[in-house]
Amino acid sequence: MRNHLESNNSKGAFTLIELLVVIAIIAILAAILFPVFAQAREQARKTVCLSNLKQLSLGTLMYIQDYDESFPLAFTPVVTSDEATFAWNGPTVKSTAAWQNVVQPYIKSYQLMICPDNILTNGNAIVAIDPFLNYGMPPVSGIHGISQWGDTYYGDTTDFNVHVQWQGLLGCFPDNGWAAGVSVGTPSATMSSISSPADMTMVTDASSPDWWGSGFGPGGQDTDFFHYCVSWFSAYQSQRFGPIGRHTQQTRTLCSYIRTSGGQINVTFVDGHAKSFPIMSYFTKKSDSAGALVYKYLWPTE
Repeated sequence: MRNHLESNNSKGAFTLIELLVVIAIIAILAAILFPVFAQAREQARKTVCLSNLKQLSLGTLMYIQDYDESFPLAFTPVVTSDEATFAWNGPTVKSTAAWQNVVQPYIKSYQLMICPDNILTNGNAIVAIDPFLNYGMPPVSGIHGISQWGDTYYGDTTDFNVHVQWQGLLGCFPDNGWAAGVSVGTPSATMSSISSPADMTMVTDASSPDWWGSGFGPGGQDTDFFHYCVSWFSAYQSQRFGPIGRHTQQTRTLCSYIRTSGGQINVTFVDGHAKSFPIMSYFTKKSDSAGALVYKYLWPTE
């Protein structure tokens, strides 16, 4: 009887070699599957972000219909009791409302203004400005007293000295309440001024309401607008002026890598549809009727 039990026990045990083989198989499977899971999570975050942008753009379109088909101003002075205002100074002092504030009644959620792939994810607009530093609209160049913006940063995949023109939608009050005199001030664009709503950018992954155009944008017809990077505060080190390809980036922390990181950008257009682009594909160039080189998705007049 004893010999029989010992025999059964010896048959049920694993040898060291067998255990090592099982561990090796599990390690190989983990090495194969974990990157797949990470990619799936990244795609899920990008999809949530795209959905947020879609709802944000629909809310903005409702605002436009109620305000003579005009886009909101990037910034405007207000006297308000709403602590969620972009730059709030109290109920009896002039504050600064961003366009996200004025379209908020149509959206009713600051959390929708948070991209899960961003590094700034506090959706409480009363205690943080993160909801204003996730998505942005392109500004009109008139806020700096010029006819169009210029750029070389995304000029070409091989020659980044190619000069390309672009234009936006958001105007700005000449004194936005916190950087007086920086912007000249000009009205926002109207729906009737957009020749191709399906191609003109409305809202993108970005780092400020106006792509840093009103308060800190380069003056004159600057040729490297998108080259500028926010460097005065460590939390914003990956926040470049203008659109950001923040999804599926290989490098997230250094501004110098954002252009070439292979990242993707989520974009909504004036007609309301949303799309995700590789960052260099988003900056597709074309020649306008006058022969000038312009960005296809940032040129509203034709």
